[in-house]
Amino acid sequence: MASFVTEVLASSGKLEKEDLASKISRMSRKVEDTKEEVCDMMNKKYSEFLPKLQASEDLMQQVDMVSKEMETLKNCIEFEVQQNIHVAVNEYIKLKQQLEKNTVIIKMLEHLKEFHSAMEDFNKTLQEKKYVDAATHLEKARKNVDSLKDWKTSQVPLLSSLSSELTVQRENLIYHLGDEWKRLVIWRVPSTKESAGPKTFHKVELVLSEACSKDVEQKPTPLLCSVLQALAIQGDLQNKIKLFSQVLLKNMLKPLVMYASLELIVSEQHGEGTILGLECLEEENKKRSTPSQVYKKLLLLLKTLHTHLLDVSIGDRKLSAILGELIWEEMSKCIIHDCLVYSIPTNSGELERYNIVIKETEAFEEALKNMEYLQVDSTDLLKYARDVNCHFASKKCRDVIVAARKLMTSKMHNTVKSRSRRNNVRVFGVPEGQEGNSTTQYIETLLRSQLQLPEDLDLKIQRAHRTLTSKPQPRAIIVNFLEFSTKEKILREVWKKGKIQVGSSIIHFDHDYAPEIVKKRREYNAIIKVKGIRFQTPFTNIRIHWESGTRTYSSAREAYNDLKRHGIQAEEPATADGVSRAEWRLRELLGWQPVDNSGAAVAPRAKNKLQDFQRSIIE
Repeated sequence: MASFVTEVLASSGKLEKEDLASKISRMSRKVEDTKEEVCDMMNKKYSEFLPKLQASEDLMQQVDMVSKEMETLKNCIEFEVQQNIHVAVNEYIKLKQQLEKNTVIIKMLEHLKEFHSAMEDFNKTLQEKKYVDAATHLEKARKNVDSLKDWKTSQVPLLSSLSSELTVQRENLIYHLGDEWKRLVIWRVPSTKESAGPKTFHKVELVLSEACSKDVEQKPTPLLCSVLQALAIQGDLQNKIKLFSQVLLKNMLKPLVMYASLELIVSEQHGEGTILGLECLEEENKKRSTPSQVYKKLLLLLKTLHTHLLDVSIGDRKLSAILGELIWEEMSKCIIHDCLVYSIPTNSGELERYNIVIKETEAFEEALKNMEYLQVDSTDLLKYARDVNCHFASKKCRDVIVAARKLMTSKMHNTVKSRSRRNNVRVFGVPEGQEGNSTTQYIETLLRSQLQLPEDLDLKIQRAHRTLTSKPQPRAIIVNFLEFSTKEKILREVWKKGKIQVGSSIIHFDHDYAPEIVKKRREYNAIIKVKGIRFQTPFTNIRIHWESGTRTYSSAREAYNDLKRHGIQAEEPATADGVSRAEWRLRELLGWQPVDNSGAAVAPRAKNKLQDFQRSIIE
């Protein structure tokens, strides 16, 4: 079996070797054939390529020659072109400069032509009183001159001449406009020798000559509108209205606020126009005007001005708005300081009714806004009126301080004068001339002869003289002692004796009081005349000795009222009360009332005050 397999394998391998050798031989023949074909083709292709290569080389040589010729031609062209370009550029620069110069000349000639045309139109329209057109033409001429000034090549003499002509013509226009303004708006302020006061402004008049058209709806005339608009174009309207506002404030607005006796009268007179005049009442009213009166007069004035003068549009604004900006601040300050300040209530009852003034102020400002005098919503005037509670409290405090200062000053003044008279004694009833050449010696002799004085007592009289007044006669003698104790001792001895009579003259001695204290003591004369009561008058008080005890009164009125309560008839004191005006004012402001000074009433009153204070702290 194994040998059989071996034989099969060997025979199969032999077969494969024979097939492979035949295949290789066939392949070799095919390769040789292919080599021959490739060689033949390459020879054929080379024979075809060689002529083409030579032709290409010839062509390359021709191209190189052409390139060299082109480079030479290029250099020639560049050289010639550069020369031509340089010449062309120089020529172009010259032509450009000439063109610019010609353009400038043409523009200058155009501006000069426009200036000439504008000046001709200006002169024509000015003669026809078409002031807006005249102002417009003049403004156009000015712009042309300004354009000429912007060019540095402009000739200076020419510009100087044009500017001078323009200035002359502008002044000519302003003169004509001012002349028309003076004819349409006339102030008549009469000269007066009166000092500052309402009569100074009597017969002050503002005449608006034909300033309003005759249409159903009254408005400024076209001539007035033309004048105002021309002034605005020339930039002189602001100065004109500023001067007008200053005169208006000085001669009408402020006087109407400050003086209640001045009234505004508006009238129409044929041939003159509308006249606004101030009239001073025959009887000068010393009271201040109420806010309602002030607002009424001011609105009448401003409405009349708005209707006849200021209802003119200047650009996007009304002329009334321009005037309002100039007058409002000063006018509102004047209303506050000369009207609203004096309208501040003096008591709480009037304070509740002050809302009327606030509403009137709001209505006043609303009317001004409608006429465009006022642009803002909140002003110092309305704020002042609404802050009435603060002003009321401030006024009360200020009045209290002033009254207290006056009272303190008067008391202090009286105290100082009394201290200076502390060592003085007044002697009444000595006939004129009886003192001889030495008043001092006469008084010392009189005192030693009428009073029981120790012989060794040195009176130390510094001086003695008659009062300087001519009345009453005989004049009192003022005696000044060196020591206060000596003066007091003399008065005690005099009052102890009771009556001193020299010849037919009865002589009285008293303290040397200040005039204010003497006046106060005289108020007690009506009380002193009452019979059946014991009294003393220490300084500025009166002390009455009742059966129930002694009571001291600080005024004649207080003593008079107590006498009436006791059923004693007495002459009523001449004054309303024995206190000074300043003290009465202080009592009124603080709500003080005279109280019972007796000891029986003081304790319960003090207890009640203390309980009220404790309750207020707890609350």
